[in-house]
Amino acid sequence: MKIPIKNDKCRGCGNQISKNSLTKNYYYGFNINIKRIRKCLKCGLGQVDHFPAKHELENYYNDTPTENVISGLSKDEIKKWKSPKEEDSVIRFITSKLGLDKKAHYNFLDIGAGNGTTLVHVNYHTSWNSFGIEPNKSKQETLEKLGVNFISNDF
Repeated sequence: MKIPIKNDKCRGCGNQISKNSLTKNYYYGFNINIKRIRKCLKCGLGQVDHFPAKHELENYYNDTPTENVISGLSKDEIKKWKSPKEEDSVIRFITSKLGLDKKAHYNFLDIGAGNGTTLVHVNYHTSWNSFGIEPNKSKQETLEKLGVNFISNDF
């Protein structure tokens, strides 16, 4: 079942998100019918224009080959990739909106960990315990090479 998102409230701040909100094309999501990301004008959180149904996600993760972002990198290059100088915008958003202390010992779960970018940033810029869930086989290989904690099952 397709779940269209037209006028909705921001999941970050509750502000009304409408067709007039800032939008960007989202080319990575075309296989699961995500075409655009709408940005909340109040808090800046980006939100997709379509929530994929379970069968769309299953087909995507079972049938779609995806890019391994660290393929062909040397061990030194991977080490550098695991030490990002600038903090990821996701971490900035989470810490500012929730008032979280980066030095505290929180647990952080990344569902759909992908290439591990968020987990790498959490590991490097915070003291949090991080863990990912990623069903895509090629992404699991990347997560393994990056040495981040993850499981391969979906739920």
